[in-house]
Amino acid sequence: MTTTAPSTRDRILDTALRVFAKTGYYGTSLRDIAAECNLTHPALLYHFGNKADLLAAVLERRDTLDLERMQFADITADNADQMLVDLVLHNVSVPGLAQLHTQLAAEATDPEHPAHAWVVNRYRALHERSKQAFIGRGMSEEQVDAEVTLMIAMIDGLQVQWLLDPERVDMAALITHYLARLADRAH
Repeated sequence: MTTTAPSTRDRILDTALRVFAKTGYYGTSLRDIAAECNLTHPALLYHFGNKADLLAAVLERRDTLDLERMQFADITADNADQMLVDLVLHNVSVPGLAQLHTQLAAEATDPEHPAHAWVVNRYRALHERSKQAFIGRGMSEEQVDAEVTLMIAMIDGLQVQWLLDPERVDMAALITHYLARLADRAH
Protein backbone atom coordinates (compact mmCIF):
# COMPACT_ATOMS: atom_id res chain seq x y z
CA MET A 1 0.00 0.00 0.00
CA THR A 2 1.32 3.41 -0.93
CA THR A 3 1.55 6.15 1.68
CA THR A 4 -1.01 8.84 0.88
CA ALA A 5 -1.67 12.35 2.03
CA PRO A 6 -3.75 12.18 5.21
CA SER A 7 -6.63 14.17 3.76
CA THR A 8 -6.99 11.90 0.72
CA ARG A 9 -6.55 8.75 2.78
CA ASP A 10 -9.03 9.93 5.42
CA ARG A 11 -11.55 10.90 2.75
CA ILE A 12 -11.25 7.48 1.11
CA LEU A 13 -11.54 5.64 4.45
CA ASP A 14 -14.50 7.74 5.62
CA THR A 15 -16.28 7.22 2.31
CA ALA A 16 -15.49 3.50 2.22
CA LEU A 17 -16.85 3.11 5.75
CA ARG A 18 -20.09 4.83 4.77
CA VAL A 19 -20.49 2.90 1.50
CA PHE A 20 -19.56 -0.50 3.01
CA ALA A 21 -22.03 0.20 5.83
CA LYS A 22 -24.80 1.01 3.37
CA THR A 23 -24.33 -1.76 0.80
CA GLY A 24 -22.00 -4.28 2.47
CA TYR A 25 -18.68 -5.53 1.22
CA TYR A 26 -20.14 -7.69 -1.52
CA GLY A 27 -22.53 -4.98 -2.69
CA THR A 28 -19.82 -2.35 -3.02
CA SER A 29 -17.31 -1.83 -5.81
CA LEU A 30 -14.15 0.25 -5.77
CA ARG A 31 -15.68 2.25 -8.61
CA ASP A 32 -18.61 3.14 -6.27
CA ILE A 33 -16.20 4.36 -3.60
CA ALA A 34 -14.03 6.22 -6.11
CA ALA A 35 -17.10 8.02 -7.50
CA GLU A 36 -18.23 8.98 -3.98
CA CYS A 37 -14.73 10.39 -3.33
CA ASN A 38 -14.64 12.26 -6.64
CA LEU A 39 -11.63 10.16 -7.64
CA THR A 40 -11.03 8.00 -10.65
CA HIS A 41 -10.94 4.26 -10.23
CA PRO A 42 -7.19 4.18 -11.05
CA ALA A 43 -6.56 6.93 -8.46
CA LEU A 44 -8.28 4.84 -5.79
CA LEU A 45 -6.25 1.79 -6.85
CA TYR A 46 -3.10 3.88 -6.47
CA HIS A 47 -3.95 4.42 -2.78
CA PHE A 48 -5.42 0.97 -2.07
CA GLY A 49 -4.46 -1.94 -4.32
CA ASN A 50 -7.78 -3.75 -4.07
CA LYS A 51 -11.08 -3.86 -2.21
CA ALA A 52 -9.83 -6.28 0.45
CA ASP A 53 -6.91 -3.92 1.26
CA LEU A 54 -9.33 -1.01 1.57
CA LEU A 55 -11.65 -2.99 3.84
CA ALA A 56 -8.69 -4.02 6.01
CA ALA A 57 -7.64 -0.36 6.33
CA VAL A 58 -11.21 0.69 7.26
CA LEU A 59 -11.41 -2.03 9.92
CA GLU A 60 -7.94 -1.22 11.27
CA ARG A 61 -8.84 2.45 11.53
CA ARG A 62 -12.09 1.61 13.29
CA ASP A 63 -10.29 -0.61 15.80
CA THR A 64 -7.61 1.99 16.48
CA LEU A 65 -10.21 4.69 17.14
CA ASP A 66 -12.29 2.36 19.33
CA LEU A 67 -9.30 1.23 21.40
CA GLU A 68 -8.12 4.81 21.91
CA ARG A 69 -11.59 5.96 22.91
CA MET A 70 -12.57 3.03 25.13
CA GLN A 71 -9.25 2.41 26.94
CA PHE A 72 -10.12 -1.24 27.64
CA ALA A 73 -6.90 -1.66 29.62
CA ASP A 74 -8.46 0.52 32.32
CA ILE A 75 -11.68 -1.50 32.69
CA THR A 76 -12.57 -2.56 36.22
CA ALA A 77 -15.71 -3.85 37.90
CA ASP A 78 -16.25 -0.29 39.19
CA ASN A 79 -16.21 1.46 35.80
CA ALA A 80 -17.29 -1.37 33.47
CA ASP A 81 -21.00 -0.53 33.49
CA GLN A 82 -20.38 3.10 32.56
CA MET A 83 -17.88 2.09 29.87
CA LEU A 84 -20.49 -0.21 28.33
CA VAL A 85 -23.14 2.52 28.34
CA ASP A 86 -20.58 4.95 26.87
CA LEU A 87 -19.81 2.44 24.10
CA VAL A 88 -23.50 2.12 23.25
CA LEU A 89 -23.93 5.91 23.26
CA HIS A 90 -20.94 6.23 20.94
CA ASN A 91 -22.42 3.65 18.55
CA VAL A 92 -25.66 5.64 18.51
CA SER A 93 -23.72 8.80 17.64
CA VAL A 94 -21.95 7.09 14.72
CA PRO A 95 -24.63 4.95 13.05
CA GLY A 96 -22.38 4.16 10.07
CA LEU A 97 -20.04 2.20 12.35
CA ALA A 98 -22.92 0.24 13.84
CA GLN A 99 -24.28 -0.50 10.39
CA LEU A 100 -20.84 -1.52 9.09
CA HIS A 101 -20.31 -3.86 12.04
CA THR A 102 -23.74 -5.43 11.64
CA GLN A 103 -23.37 -5.85 7.87
CA LEU A 104 -19.85 -7.24 8.07
CA ALA A 105 -20.60 -9.59 10.95
CA ALA A 106 -23.41 -11.14 8.91
CA GLU A 107 -21.43 -11.32 5.66
CA ALA A 108 -18.29 -12.59 7.41
CA THR A 109 -20.01 -15.75 8.58
CA ASP A 110 -18.80 -16.93 5.17
CA PRO A 111 -15.27 -18.26 5.83
CA GLU A 112 -14.19 -16.94 2.41
CA HIS A 113 -15.11 -13.34 3.23
CA PRO A 114 -12.01 -11.14 3.56
CA ALA A 115 -13.17 -9.90 6.98
CA HIS A 116 -13.99 -13.37 8.39
CA ALA A 117 -10.80 -13.68 10.49
CA TRP A 118 -11.07 -10.05 11.64
CA VAL A 119 -14.65 -10.55 12.86
CA VAL A 120 -13.84 -13.83 14.62
CA ASN A 121 -10.78 -12.31 16.30
CA ARG A 122 -12.66 -9.14 17.23
CA TYR A 123 -15.38 -11.14 18.99
CA ARG A 124 -12.77 -13.22 20.81
CA ALA A 125 -10.88 -10.10 21.93
CA LEU A 126 -14.10 -8.36 22.95
CA HIS A 127 -15.10 -11.43 24.95
CA GLU A 128 -11.76 -11.49 26.80
CA ARG A 129 -11.79 -7.74 27.51
CA SER A 130 -15.39 -7.87 28.69
CA LYS A 131 -14.66 -10.51 31.31
CA GLN A 132 -13.12 -7.77 33.46
CA ALA A 133 -16.55 -6.21 33.76
CA PHE A 134 -17.90 -9.31 35.51
CA ILE A 135 -15.05 -10.11 37.85
CA GLY A 136 -16.07 -9.27 41.40
CA ARG A 137 -19.77 -9.89 40.81
CA GLY A 138 -19.75 -13.22 42.61
CA MET A 139 -19.86 -15.41 39.50
CA SER A 140 -17.92 -18.53 38.62
CA GLU A 141 -15.66 -18.50 35.57
CA GLU A 142 -18.29 -20.45 33.62
CA GLN A 143 -20.98 -17.96 34.62
CA VAL A 144 -18.74 -15.06 33.58
CA ASP A 145 -18.12 -16.67 30.16
CA ALA A 146 -21.84 -17.28 29.67
CA GLU A 147 -22.83 -13.77 30.81
CA VAL A 148 -20.25 -12.12 28.53
CA THR A 149 -21.44 -14.16 25.54
CA LEU A 150 -25.06 -13.28 26.28
CA MET A 151 -24.23 -9.60 26.80
CA ILE A 152 -22.42 -9.38 23.44
CA ALA A 153 -25.31 -11.17 21.72
CA MET A 154 -27.78 -8.81 23.40
CA ILE A 155 -25.84 -5.73 22.29
CA ASP A 156 -25.60 -7.03 18.72
CA GLY A 157 -29.32 -7.80 18.67
CA LEU A 158 -30.21 -4.41 20.14
CA GLN A 159 -27.98 -2.77 17.56
CA VAL A 160 -29.88 -4.46 14.73
CA GLN A 161 -33.22 -3.47 16.26
CA TRP A 162 -31.99 0.11 16.75
CA LEU A 163 -30.79 0.32 13.13
CA LEU A 164 -34.23 -0.84 11.99
CA ASP A 165 -36.28 1.31 14.38
CA PRO A 166 -34.21 3.98 16.15
CA GLU A 167 -37.31 5.80 17.41
CA ARG A 168 -38.47 2.77 19.40
CA VAL A 169 -35.20 1.21 20.59
CA ASP A 170 -33.17 3.12 23.19
CA MET A 171 -30.04 0.99 23.41
CA ALA A 172 -28.44 2.91 26.28
CA ALA A 173 -31.59 2.68 28.43
CA LEU A 174 -31.96 -1.03 27.70
CA ILE A 175 -28.30 -1.74 28.52
CA THR A 176 -28.67 0.26 31.76
CA HIS A 177 -31.77 -1.81 32.57
CA TYR A 178 -29.85 -5.04 31.89
CA LEU A 179 -26.92 -3.96 34.10
CA ALA A 180 -29.30 -3.08 36.95
CA ARG A 181 -30.92 -6.53 36.69
CA LEU A 182 -27.46 -8.11 36.68
CA ALA A 183 -26.49 -6.17 39.81
CA ASP A 184 -29.73 -7.25 41.54
CA ARG A 185 -29.01 -10.91 40.75
CA ALA A 186 -25.49 -10.60 42.20
CA HIS A 187 -26.86 -9.53 45.61
